[in-house]
Amino acid sequence: MINQPLKYAITLVAASFFATPAMANDTDAGATLFKKNCSMCHAVDKKKTGPALKDMSQDPARLTDVITNGSKPPMKAFGKKFSAEEIDTLVAYIRSEQK
Repeated sequence: MINQPLKYAITLVAASFFATPAMANDTDAGATLFKKNCSMCHAVDKKKTGPALKDMSQDPARLTDVITNGSKPPMKAFGKKFSAEEIDTLVAYIRSEQK
C-alpha cells in the first residue's frame, strides 16, 4: 500500500510528464495569438501602451481574469473574442516569457 504523500508525488510527476508537450503547443499557439492581437499594446521586455510581459502578474488566475474581463482603460475584455482554451494559451505564452 502506498502512503498518501508518496501517491500524491507520483501523480504530480506523472501529470507534469504528460503535460509537457501540450504546454509547448500552448506556448506556440499563445505566441501566435499574442502577435496578432496583443503586440500592438504589449511587448516582452518594454512598456508600450500596456505593460511589458515581464512586468505583468505571474499569477495565472490574475492573467486569465485580465484577459477575459479587461482592466482599467485601455485594456479591453477579450472573453467574448477568445475561447477559454485560447486564453489559456495566451497565459501559457505570457508566463513562458516571464522566466
